[in-house]
Amino acid sequence: MAAIPAIAVYYCAYLCKLHPTIEGKFATFLEASLKSDSTVDMTGSADAAGKGGKQVAADVMASITSVSSDLKESMGKRKENAEDAAETNQWDGYLAVGNQYLKIVEEIKSGDSSKAPLARVMEIRLGRLEKKLNIPAESSLIVGTEY
Repeated sequence: MAAIPAIAVYYCAYLCKLHPTIEGKFATFLEASLKSDSTVDMTGSADAAGKGGKQVAADVMASITSVSSDLKESMGKRKENAEDAAETNQWDGYLAVGNQYLKIVEEIKSGDSSKAPLARVMEIRLGRLEKKLNIPAESSLIVGTEY
């Protein structure tokens, strides 16, 4: 069972103190051992062990720091995943345009020279993608292709 951050508990208790009707709604769902009186001053000890306000503040700050580092880590992973997805999309685009280009080159070789301008435009696109994907000239689809 995961622990609820202290700040969330404090805020909920604060809202219940401001709006007693909210407390009444929550109280019906709580076990007897979890019920408390929201009219008690919350600046005193935080639990039965007698933690003072400074310790509670330190615990809250530790929780915030932990959540912050978890968020930074999560954002870093999302960024990596987005970069991987972008590169995958570039490869998919390269393969799709490459296949179309090879078909058009075959059509041009078989006598349909009207598609030569389209082939040139596709060569430009493929050249840009090959540069982005770091494809060497010896593996290029457009280098050495004649039609």
